Amino acid sequence: MWLPLFALFFLPAPVIAFFAGIVKLIQALQRKRMGADGVLGLTLVVLSLTGRWWMRYLRPAIADEPKAIPAARRGVALGMGGVALSWEERGPADAPAILLCHGWSLTQEIWYYQKEALSKKHRVISWDMRANGRSSAPANGDYSLDALLFDLAVVFDASDAGRHPKGCILVGHSLGAMLAPLFAQRFPDRMRHVRGFAMLAGTDRPLLETMKGRWWLAPTRRILWEPLGKLLARWPAFFDLCARGLLQTGCLHMALMYGLHCGRESRGQNDFVAERCGRFSMRAAGLGAITCFDFDARAALPLIDVPVLLMTGEADVNMPPDIQREMAASIRDAELIIHRNCGHLNLLECYDEVNKHLERFAARCFGES
Repeated sequence: MWLPLFALFFLPAPVIAFFAGIVKLIQALQRKRMGADGVLGLTLVVLSLTGRWWMRYLRPAIADEPKAIPAARRGVALGMGGVALSWEERGPADAPAILLCHGWSLTQEIWYYQKEALSKKHRVISWDMRANGRSSAPANGDYSLDALLFDLAVVFDASDAGRHPKGCILVGHSLGAMLAPLFAQRFPDRMRHVRGFAMLAGTDRPLLETMKGRWWLAPTRRILWEPLGKLLARWPAFFDLCARGLLQTGCLHMALMYGLHCGRESRGQNDFVAERCGRFSMRAAGLGAITCFDFDARAALPLIDVPVLLMTGEADVNMPPDIQREMAASIRDAELIIHRNCGHLNLLECYDEVNKHLERFAARCFGES
């Protein structure tokens, strides 16, 4: 929900360019010759409608851009309400597992760099949350915390994540990280097989009380943000079309470059995120956002009895570092890493650093040398 909303700030530019181009084309047609005005008009119209294709060149390409990679094994788990949850794994089948939980409006493919690095020594399991990626959407519109936690638990069971004697660790980003403390509180039986949590860009409190600008975001929840979330859910076809327009015009790319990212991201990383967010269900976006407004895991943090690794970007506007510091102070065994010149999507922007710390954390949790 937040990325498309931020992208709206960049929408006036292509809209103005489009209509200015139409005016120029009409003038050229009236004169019955293209001329400079006609060429300019056609150029403005084309540029305004193809921003996603040329705006991407505002960021450099790198050799290892994220992409979909084949899984060694795939499965489907049945979530709450009959939702089909797609999960997959890579790496040695007899190694301890690392279960990856992505953030809202993305897919398990966002873990490209982590899957490539961690699957060399570990069994890496990733899954798509309900309405994301290959997983189906709930017919009843249930995106509650109960449903999301139940989904995580059934994927944990279906993939047999804790089967190795050394157990497994859970790694989450954004909403995926937010689920970890509540998972520990809700499922003590499964926690017997968990050796650690790695929480990337997460929070322990309601989203509007976390984000930069919370001084005005939180007080306007009832009069602005909840009605907006419900509006997205009520008219999904219209808002899905709007999201496609934001993708096509390049507005989502701009929102990423000057919002969630911090200038370190590559061309392919921007494309990867924009494509998935632009095609995400706005019904799920709105209802999922409302769920995050009620989220609160502060009471669960002191109860976590496994090591916790917290990682966030110093320029993260969604989950600022001051929140991470407070979380670390509430957890018995916590380590906090703050990435310099990095935004919310640290698993992409500074993937080398993230992978290094995850490998070290896994070695500690699994007792590896």
